[in-house]
Amino acid sequence: MDRRSAFIALVLVAQLLLPVRYYLSSDRYDERFAWRMFSSYRMARCQVTYSQASEPIALDQVFHSAWITLLERGRSDVVEAVGQRLCLTHPGQDLRLDMRCRLVDGSWQELHRDEGICP
Repeated sequence: MDRRSAFIALVLVAQLLLPVRYYLSSDRYDERFAWRMFSSYRMARCQVTYSQASEPIALDQVFHSAWITLLERGRSDVVEAVGQRLCLTHPGQDLRLDMRCRLVDGSWQELHRDEGICP
């Protein structure tokens, strides 16, 4: 097999194996590389609230709208990154996270509730 054929075979194998990562992961809301582009998880809408001393933090004043959209899709990596950033900007504060997602059937699912997100 020549180099060109080997490269093409490598690209094809990568294209087939990359979506498998979704099925092995526990994060069902991150479908970026999955074969399930039109699944019910994609249609879920989440409400993510970070609060300090029982007062909600206005995320739209701190983060770009693209980050807010990813939070509304329930992307756990983004939820964690936003929490880490808030912990850095609010050192020593008792920050809390509440995340609920509305599924396609209209039911609500509580996905994450922490007593305190900062170490």
